[in-house]
Parts: sequence; structure tokens; C-alpha cells
Amino acid sequence: MARRRYTNALTSLICAALVVATLGVTPGGAHAEPITILGLPLGGPMAPMPKVCKFSEVASPTATCFIDKPTKDDRGQYAALNLPDAQKPRWAMYGSINVSISAAGVLERINYRTAEDWVLIDEIVSSIGSRFGAPTAKELYGTQIPWAAWELSSVHIRATQWGDRCCDVAFITPEAAARDADDVRQRNAQEKARPLSP
Repeated sequence: MARRRYTNALTSLICAALVVATLGVTPGGAHAEPITILGLPLGGPMAPMPKVCKFSEVASPTATCFIDKPTKDDRGQYAALNLPDAQKPRWAMYGSINVSISAAGVLERINYRTAEDWVLIDEIVSSIGSRFGAPTAKELYGTQIPWAAWELSSVHIRATQWGDRCCDVAFITPEAAARDADDVRQRNAQEKARPLSP
């Protein structure tokens, strides 16, 4: 579980760094209203809090449930989530979903990793675009890591294809995205201050 939490945190920091570089996210923005993503209240309270899935529910869940007991720290809790198929678009039918919930119980991040190699990032961009419009920034062709991003007042979204495997899709509240961006800036400043030689 510690490794999963570290991986989720690292993924969030990488996404935030890319958002800072391409979209110029700045902290301190206005609080956004909750928005429903994959049937989940991003930016709103996870109420009632999902229960841990029963063994019989893992393969075919009838309700949202945690695959395992969430990991907690001073910022909140992190967990792998299982969603009913009815809440997923076609590209998200098979894959893994991880969420971050603040200490106040607010759902701040939804990270989805597809499991199907045949899913193309173009399909994901089209699916997200049908609701949120064209990406505010993208680099889909002529690059080894195609990506598209939406920086909106209600949500920050990023879809990234890593090599031949598609794809990671992150939905983050503007407040969490700004906090991530600030963490990245502080980390970069610390790294810059390191001596170049031993």
C-alpha cells in the first residue's frame, strides 16, 4: 500500500509539473463547484463514503466500493476504487482507478489507467471533448508521449499516452492542481539550490 501511495503521489506531481509547463497554473484560484466525473462528485464530499468491496463485488460491482482499505496520512486518504460499468464510457471499461480524498472528505483527484492497448488516446480526447470542448493544450502527433489537457474553472483534466500503452487520465480539482503546482515549484527551487559538485 505504501508503494501504491508513493506511485499515486508521484503520478500527481508529474501531471502537475506538465500542467505548470504547458498551462501556467497558478495557485489561489476561486473555489470550484463540485462536478460529476464517472459518477463521482469531484470537488465535493464523498458521502456516503464507499465501503470496501465484498469479494463477490470485485469483478462485477453493483455500487461504487473501495477495492482495499484506503491508506491515510495527514492530507487525507488514497484508495483504489471499483465502479459499476454503467458509470464508465467505453474507453474506461477496463482499467484501474485511484482517488484522493482530502482530510475534510472532499474528492480531489480521480486517476484512471486504461488496461486495453487497443484504446487510442484520440478516442479518449473525443470522449472528454464531447462534454468539455476542445483541449486547452495538446500535443497528439509527432511526439513519443501524446497528451491533451483541459484547464477549466471546474476541473483540470489531462490524458497522456505512454509509449505504445494507452493511457493515464487524471481529473483534478483546480484547488488540488494549484497545490500540486506549488509543490512542484518548491521542489524545483530546492533542486536548483543543490550544489553542482560534491
